[in-house]
Amino acid sequence: MGTRFDDACAAAAATLIDAITSGAAGQWTVPWHTPGGLVPPTNANTGTTYRGGNWIIGALASFTNGWTSGHWATYKNWQALGRQVAKGQAGTAFVRWVEPKRTDNNTQSNDGDHRTPRRKLVPFVFYVFAAEQLTQDPDAKWQASPVVPTGGLDPSQRHHDLDAWIAATGAEISLAGNRAYYLGADIDRIFLPPHDAWDLWGDFYATAAHELIHWTGHETRLARPRVTRADLSDDALAFEELVAEFGAAMIGQHFGFTPSPRSDHASYLASWAQQFQTDPRVLWRAASAAQNAVDHLLPDTAGPPPGKREPNRDRRHRP
Repeated sequence: MGTRFDDACAAAAATLIDAITSGAAGQWTVPWHTPGGLVPPTNANTGTTYRGGNWIIGALASFTNGWTSGHWATYKNWQALGRQVAKGQAGTAFVRWVEPKRTDNNTQSNDGDHRTPRRKLVPFVFYVFAAEQLTQDPDAKWQASPVVPTGGLDPSQRHHDLDAWIAATGAEISLAGNRAYYLGADIDRIFLPPHDAWDLWGDFYATAAHELIHWTGHETRLARPRVTRADLSDDALAFEELVAEFGAAMIGQHFGFTPSPRSDHASYLASWAQQFQTDPRVLWRAASAAQNAVDHLLPDTAGPPPGKREPNRDRRHRP
């Protein structure tokens, strides 16, 4: 019997599978390649953007329902902001990782003369509602401000920031050839076609973001097994590509560009759909790995450690 966490993962996975397979064969796609990309979910009470799996779950829910505000809160927090969830609206399951109340004394590690308990975080499911699910009260104390998609990069304003960010990562990048890829192990280098080889200049930065996510998996950085090992299965390779896709979508949202489909993208879509059907938690693991990679590349945006509780989060409520 599945847990509520399993149900939350399954619901998000079903949304993504439907998006992938809704087109004709050979024309499958993913939501973050649509104009404007995904709308990241922001906590209406704190103003912070949700992270990792919650980022993906909220963004996919907005994509499916056509919601563009990007603002979410629990039932109680909307009330505290002077708003009311409309009757009959169902919440979207988000997840917070917390330490269990009880410590297993058998799970301890020696640290000199001390024994330090090692606690495994467990998922706590809570329910949030988008601003579009509220009653339309013109006298409410709080109104949602829509998140307007940028529609693409403005080279006069953003290319300098992107170039500076890429340089600050410290990654070795060779601008040559006609293929984009990352070589790990002893080479540890990204290869990209030069700027003048791209039809759309923004695609260069979207592709650079994708390859930089792969770059974070090197054994000297985040040491993702799917990057450091050479004997990988097709499913493991597809998982790493999903991590890079999620990470590029998050970086694109941060800088204001929409990641474009890659030439090798289509071959992974069927594998992703199959993995989600077999184990919906794959989506959460990929989103978490992508968030860790983004935090490595954009350390100033890293959020609080897992398990830190935000105030007044209530459990499921369906008015």
